[in-house]
Amino acid sequence: MFKTALSFFMLLCVSSIYANEVKLEWQSYTTPPSSKDQFSYYTLLKGNYDFDFVKEPFYFDSSFQFEYSLDRSKFFYYNIPELYFDYKYKLNSPVYFVQSIQVSLGRKAESWSIGDDYWNLGLWNPLNRWNPLHPSRNGLIGSFFTFNAKKWESLFFIGAFYLPEKNVQIIEENGRLYSRSRWFSMLSSQVNPFDIDIFYSIDKPFIFNILFQQSFLFSFKTWSEAKEADYWMKWSFADKPVNHLFYILNINNSVQVDKKANGGVYVKPKLTVYPIRQRILSAEWGLDYKKFSAVLSLESTRMNSESVLPQEWSFISDQTDFTYFSALLKYNYLKDSFFQLSFIQSWFLRGAGLQQISSVMQRGRVLDGAGFDWQTRLFPHTKQPLLLNLKYQYSFLNKGAWLFAKAVYNIGPKVYTEASINILGALEEGKESFLQAFRHNDYYTWSIAYVF
Repeated sequence: MFKTALSFFMLLCVSSIYANEVKLEWQSYTTPPSSKDQFSYYTLLKGNYDFDFVKEPFYFDSSFQFEYSLDRSKFFYYNIPELYFDYKYKLNSPVYFVQSIQVSLGRKAESWSIGDDYWNLGLWNPLNRWNPLHPSRNGLIGSFFTFNAKKWESLFFIGAFYLPEKNVQIIEENGRLYSRSRWFSMLSSQVNPFDIDIFYSIDKPFIFNILFQQSFLFSFKTWSEAKEADYWMKWSFADKPVNHLFYILNINNSVQVDKKANGGVYVKPKLTVYPIRQRILSAEWGLDYKKFSAVLSLESTRMNSESVLPQEWSFISDQTDFTYFSALLKYNYLKDSFFQLSFIQSWFLRGAGLQQISSVMQRGRVLDGAGFDWQTRLFPHTKQPLLLNLKYQYSFLNKGAWLFAKAVYNIGPKVYTEASINILGALEEGKESFLQAFRHNDYYTWSIAYVF
């Protein structure tokens, strides 16, 4: 107990120097864990730090995140979502209608698709999935070129360095794969009804095959300003690696079978991870009319089926192409208060059954469903307003839902406290989906934060 308190005090002192927000959070799950390595209670210390520097025409921006457990889980995560330099040059007279050119170098999180950002599909930007219910967006690494005109804007991205998504920490111990986090979907260690135990062996991937991947992204946005209504259209294209890595299996080692003393057998498959390339096409349309706004998104992704693997390796899961349509309708009735309706419909273009599209199904909470968001601020004219947020999403495909409720109260100008609850459910058995995998992970939190 003393060591835990001492480590918390030291981390809090260090955080006060390097973070502009430090949060102490308690998580409590309503059901027992599915593994002895996981827990029902977690105590987390979180930090967020943003630093920017402006000296026109130059601009520098960076952000840093960390999450450290103060309990028996003993995990430590850190992340740098953005770190880039900007240079913006304004033309004295427009050249082909271009009024300014902006060049950015480094890791930057641009919004390529509002639909993708809302549903957290992670098609364009890699996500930080320490808690996949509430992921955050990471930037792409490379060069950004933005051309601005009076009524249109185009953005080009070129990159040769690739960092995949941030996920929970996975531990390999004596052929067993596990995680201290409740958000790790455990791989099977035993196949029933046969007496077969599985002991995994993880090969470290060749680092150059992972990091050095070329990417090209392009978007073009145009808008029109009317007296009462503004509307815009945006088209985007990407040729890049998929933001999450795929597990591949060593064919030669996967059939290695040894006998156990009791007459049973155990299998020792050898796994590693590998990137796959994809192409994405996106079209979006938006409208702002007084207090109303609407965004319609249509996106399609195509995996590169000709990805070259080493001869002895094979993909475990199918690489599924899919297209989705999303609609977001929002009404802002007061400052910091809104109500939003959401809808998404997906079409899977490869794979005859849900088992073959599990790699896609487990990426998003809802891929075929509807929901709503509601946020309001109580006591807005006081120094201690109370912010309430409610989110509900229902999946038609899995007959399951996610409900999230949060209340934030400002104790003082630099201190606030937050309470939240997350409830998940999936009624349809046997379908490999996010809601099915984590349907027992209902939990509530209480936290207190200090803003520097």
